[in-house]
Amino acid sequence: MFTKLSGITLVCFLISGFITPGSTSALAAKRMSQHDNVHMFIQISALLSILTTSIIAGTVFAYANSVMPGLRKGEDQTFVLAVRQLNSSVNNPIFLLVSNGALVAQIVFISLTIYTQDTHQIIWCSLALGAYIATLLITFMGNLPLNKEIIDAEIPQEDKGWEPLRTKFESRWTKLNLLRTITCILSVVFLLFSMPF
Repeated sequence: MFTKLSGITLVCFLISGFITPGSTSALAAKRMSQHDNVHMFIQISALLSILTTSIIAGTVFAYANSVMPGLRKGEDQTFVLAVRQLNSSVNNPIFLLVSNGALVAQIVFISLTIYTQDTHQIIWCSLALGAYIATLLITFMGNLPLNKEIIDAEIPQEDKGWEPLRTKFESRWTKLNLLRTITCILSVVFLLFSMPF
């Protein structure tokens, strides 16, 4: 009987040695630190998502609001040559870095919100990511093929050759750009709603 009680006492002593107020506080502090780190990464990814997506939204909005309306007033040759130069210059490493960076930042953002199981942020992040993916799909499946086609087209030898190039490009490209402007702006709006204030 004494041996049995001694064994129980020893077990209780060992348990009390591991579970002390100090160790409990340390565990709570560690969990709090992990929570703070996750929250910090969420804020960073949210800000990067908004920044990069806003840059892309501003770029396509500028085309829809000023560039294309301005070119519309020009002659066919002026329009085609200007579009060729503009679209060639946009395809640069910085723009590709920002556009791809926006996608990566949004994926990281939504992954962290799923990890924290924040339903509010998950919903808005999902909408934002969906709208931005739609923007990329419109760009890669619509605008970029039209860009390549007009850039690779042979320079017309006669004045009447410019008009078909312009007609084939202008209307469709403008409509696609307007559509991706809307989806990209919506993505920014959804990101703002998802911000962890």
